[in-house]
Amino acid sequence: LIGCGAGVDGGAALITGSSHLQLVCVPTESIQEKKKSPFQTKPIWGPYPGAPLSYLTMAEAGQSSTGSALRFTADILFAGHESMAELDQQASLLPPGSDGLRARISFQGSRTPICDPYARAELSSLSLAHRRPHIWRALIEAIALGTRDNMRNLFHWLSQDKSAVNIPPLPVCGGATRSKFFLQT
Repeated sequence: LIGCGAGVDGGAALITGSSHLQLVCVPTESIQEKKKSPFQTKPIWGPYPGAPLSYLTMAEAGQSSTGSALRFTADILFAGHESMAELDQQASLLPPGSDGLRARISFQGSRTPICDPYARAELSSLSLAHRRPHIWRALIEAIALGTRDNMRNLFHWLSQDKSAVNIPPLPVCGGATRSKFFLQT
């Protein structure tokens, strides 16, 4: 969290790689003032008082196999026809929504917001008009929407306010930072 640039006084970060990890960290006293009793919710993990530093409290959310799913798709399903960078470039030319194609990115279960180790990936509304860039965009969008949902849940936990939550720009580290298309999605 600190190495990602979120700071030693707390903050939020997205750590990417074979999976995604979303973290929020705040001074422990700010949480204790808001919560008379321990707060636990299914859409997030934690809170963990004293983590990562003694005066901070951390909560986290995660998405299983995000980077691994993209690598699997590029290498196995697409058999190396295009590089990930080429797929990004082609997918960026499509409109948001991938012409109606939707993806669920649970290749190895789902961590949060729904914890289901048996969940599996799927594509829905696939037609003969869709091509590799549509599938790529649908997968990237599914990851991005899952990240947004997890960050909303973490910020809801912080505020205990179920109204709209503004998510500040996040420091991002890991493999996804090599993809401008992913970062913009």
